[in-house]
Amino acid sequence: MRKCVPWDSPGLPFLRKEDFPDGDMSHAHCRNPGASQSKPWCYTNATTLDFGYCTVPECKPTCPEPAPVANAYRSYRSQYVGTSVSYTCYHGYDNTAGNLSRVCQSNGTYSGDAPVCEFCVCFNAPTMPRLQITVTRTDDDPPTTRYVCTQGFYPVGGNATVRCLPNGEYVIDVMGRLDELRSSCRASDG
Repeated sequence: MRKCVPWDSPGLPFLRKEDFPDGDMSHAHCRNPGASQSKPWCYTNATTLDFGYCTVPECKPTCPEPAPVANAYRSYRSQYVGTSVSYTCYHGYDNTAGNLSRVCQSNGTYSGDAPVCEFCVCFNAPTMPRLQITVTRTDDDPPTTRYVCTQGFYPVGGNATVRCLPNGEYVIDVMGRLDELRSSCRASDG
């Protein structure tokens, strides 16, 4: 069975570097240097002057490397058409726009829009009269929402801390209930 041999094999009569614009002759077996034939061809292992027409392997279309997204992890195995890239927002961040999963399309772009991962504020934390909500966060922990008495009031029974869960729900860390904390905010005498 005849097989193509590399262009830099010893004894081949057709060896002009200028006919190989990428400069590599060791891996390219099937070419048409200088448009010398009607279609791609190669020297074969039958004899040094024997050649045959060959099929150039088709390269799979790809997309560029998926762009990183602020405040998110990215996961992908390849950049070939049909493969996907998945994004996961960091703990304490929520996807507010775009798509967490995008697919490489045949036009070399990814489907949908890049996700947007924004700092998660406890959307469902209740607002209450005489209580002010402050939000703090560190890079390692989820955001913490803290209830304190508003200006002009002082706490009698202490403040409450609300931990924000990744889904935007909250857990209250306080002895007693939030309405008891609110009622413990007494007006200042001055």
